[in-house]
Amino acid sequence: EAQEDNAFMIFRDADQWAMDARWHGKTHRIELNGQAGGTLDYQGPLFSARLNPDTFELVQVEAADDARNGDTLSLEPCAAMYVLLNGLRKSLPHLPTALPTDQTYNGRIAHPGYEE
Repeated sequence: EAQEDNAFMIFRDADQWAMDARWHGKTHRIELNGQAGGTLDYQGPLFSARLNPDTFELVQVEAADDARNGDTLSLEPCAAMYVLLNGLRKSLPHLPTALPTDQTYNGRIAHPGYEE
């Protein structure tokens, strides 16, 4: 949370991979759900979106409460996080990942529970 940029945390639970990242002092999150034909969910400070991970086609977009008319909305953090997460998922499936706190067991790494 103290990092402004360049901080990443990867989560994995069955067929779901997720990543939290810091961009310009704000936390962004992506969730890659399922195998082929799954969805890519993005949540940023100004909006959330659901995309097709194969085509990056927008399926759904919803503005956050903090979004204001005239704000610039960008999927750049989502795209960069997706490339990083997908590369790690395919090349390093054994990489240690975190679980949500309520699912932590046997010494697995839990999310530290940072608040914005």
